[in-house]
Amino acid sequence: MSKKPQLLGSVPLKDVKDRETVRWVQAQLAVGGYLAPTDADGLVGPKTLAALAAFKKDFYLAFPADLGPSTIDALADIEPKHEVIDQAPKPTATNLNAGTKSGASATLPKVGLIYANEMIVPGSFITWGEMTNNLTRLPYGTSEFGSPEQVVTNMIAMAKAFGKVRTKFGSPITITSAYRPPNLAIGVGKSQHKYGRALDVSPLNGDYQGLLDAIRAVPEVKGVGLAGPSKGFWHLDIRPGSRVSFSY
Repeated sequence: MSKKPQLLGSVPLKDVKDRETVRWVQAQLAVGGYLAPTDADGLVGPKTLAALAAFKKDFYLAFPADLGPSTIDALADIEPKHEVIDQAPKPTATNLNAGTKSGASATLPKVGLIYANEMIVPGSFITWGEMTNNLTRLPYGTSEFGSPEQVVTNMIAMAKAFGKVRTKFGSPITITSAYRPPNLAIGVGKSQHKYGRALDVSPLNGDYQGLLDAIRAVPEVKGVGLAGPSKGFWHLDIRPGSRVSFSY
């Protein structure tokens, strides 16, 4: 079954009689690394139930043994698991200089002279320093990830989307990882961080569920990475296309 199943309500997975629906669920769980591809046999056994429960725990979905429309939607969006990398220590207080033209400075294409503590976009709640690791990771052009001008454009768009998340959340958010230049030998090959259109974030007040709800509520966010409180962050990005989700 290539097309996702349509369910009107929630039912225990063990009670689903349609083997093609079960096989689709198993195949999606295998994409996310929760089940071996060879276990996608259309039969609900202990491995499948354990995989579904683990998936729902990672994705903050209730009722670990049940299958319903929200679980189907989350499974349809799933990507392979990502590796946790490049996470800066979380500060215990906000930057009192944020929003001022202070700190380190640099000249970037498209925007000219910028300062580490300067907001990327007024009201965006994210500074150039947070996006570029205090201006130590400046836009780096490649044929694959775009020119420096395109990277700056991506950063501005990412800042605007983050501003909407921050407004919905209503409380300070820490940036634990942002732009990763392609010449920096970390991360997966096609990481959205290398385009300047991804952030890893952590709620300063510890409300991970509330922050995840805010991230999911912003349509511009197309990639949602579910690390959670155990790993200390959520991932969000503005990649092209429809929304995808993945765990770590």
